[in-house]
Amino acid sequence: MNYMIKRTLFRTLFLAILGCSVSARAEKTARIEIIDPFQKWFLMEDLELYLLVTNTGDEPLPLDVGSGDAVDREQYFFEVDPNSIDMKYKAWISNALLTKGKDLKFTPPVNPLILPPGAAYMLSNLDYEQEGMRPEVFNRFRVNLLIENGKWVSSDFIERNIINAPDLNVPSLFEYKYKTSSDVSLSVISLVVGEETWLFRQAIRNNHFDGLKRLCRVPEGNHPTFEFDNKSSRLIIRFDGGEEPVVFNTRTGKPVSGSERTVPQLHLWKCLAGRPFTDFW
Repeated sequence: MNYMIKRTLFRTLFLAILGCSVSARAEKTARIEIIDPFQKWFLMEDLELYLLVTNTGDEPLPLDVGSGDAVDREQYFFEVDPNSIDMKYKAWISNALLTKGKDLKFTPPVNPLILPPGAAYMLSNLDYEQEGMRPEVFNRFRVNLLIENGKWVSSDFIERNIINAPDLNVPSLFEYKYKTSSDVSLSVISLVVGEETWLFRQAIRNNHFDGLKRLCRVPEGNHPTFEFDNKSSRLIIRFDGGEEPVVFNTRTGKPVSGSERTVPQLHLWKCLAGRPFTDFW
């Protein structure tokens, strides 16, 4: 057989074998991690957790992110350790928080974010929000990611550092209401977390406690002032001494701007995610 023909046949066979080998190795795998932005938590304060998803496989990975709909995103499941839950809170636990839902079928996300092989993407609760995430039961937990039918990847279990419940009978520094939720009264209060002073938003619905949201850290010796713009949904907190004002988007509950000293959670997010928080309104 002609040498050139032999070489061509050999090269064609080699490439075919190589192509089969690459196809055989191609698979969809990923890693998911929980990033806890705060070192200490009050038991009842709203959860603020970031998720880092890395595509460790050879195929693009579709992720359901920031769609803004009211349907639970079934691609992500937070799983709490039942042995870590106070008995009085067990009635609040849904099955979705106790099992990875192995029988669920993977439904491809609508308009997904496509994560290429080797790439990573950060999510806030605006991207993965799931019903039933009562902070009182989130002591020791992990998150699971469904990447195809019957195939889950799971983070390590983490534990929140829970500190003693604060006395919420403290003077209100500022009060406001959302134009769309007249039954909810909101107030900004000051609480000590460890050795630091933080501002929190306390919500009261029909005279019952309805959540505690951490806003920002107060520089020592500073006296904040407040402004709320209902039209733009912005809560503005100003400090003395030329400190950068803290601006919150009250639709999403996320900080828009402020210094690293006052809103470290925002700067951690920007450092890891490389983008602002999702705002799907």
